[in-house]
Amino acid sequence: MAKFCKNCGTELADNAKFCNNCGEKITDEQQPAQQTREQPAQPVQSAQPVYQPQYTPNYVSAQVKKKSGIPIVAVIIIIVAVIIVAIIGAVIAVAFSALNNTANLDYYTIGKDQIPSVKYVLGEKRDVIGVNNSISNGVDLQIIEYKTTDGNQNSEMLQYALALMNNYGFINSTDYNFSNATGSGFQFAKESAESGKIIILQIDYDQNGYTITIQRGAGSLTYNGE
Repeated sequence: MAKFCKNCGTELADNAKFCNNCGEKITDEQQPAQQTREQPAQPVQSAQPVYQPQYTPNYVSAQVKKKSGIPIVAVIIIIVAVIIVAIIGAVIAVAFSALNNTANLDYYTIGKDQIPSVKYVLGEKRDVIGVNNSISNGVDLQIIEYKTTDGNQNSEMLQYALALMNNYGFINSTDYNFSNATGSGFQFAKESAESGKIIILQIDYDQNGYTITIQRGAGSLTYNGE
């Protein structure tokens, strides 16, 4: 501890016997005239932990799984198949509509000509199973196929043929006999509404039904070879 002269306050050496400033004799009992005040020790503060948010990434292992779905080629095949089925369905619907409409017709129409239908003559429709309309070498052609299950094909065609001749101006161009179970090539003709053309209607039938074939083309009718 430093010592000071009690007379003048000068700091003294540790082994000084006299003050080198005022000459005062220094004794062991001498109290220091001035003491350096020591600052009281500050309590040591324990370091407060500083909390910082710690983010621990939640790593997710992303695994790419191979899709087990339908291959693209199969998808294309399915799409094409659906389109084909849709087209076939549309064609069938159109064909069915055409058959049904033909079965309900009162007249077969070719150009300006109208020929009474089977439905019109017999008073009720018969099931139509085939319809064909075409033009070849200037000849208009209609083929209508009917299906019957009652076994009255010959009597129905006889009734139809008589109506064509008696009421609608057709003449018999071949000898016919509708008494058999089947018949083929029975023809009836008349002049067309268009000058220079004639209409030939042919009846064929068997145990399953009958077919009406109508042709219209250039020609003329002669009677008894004249």
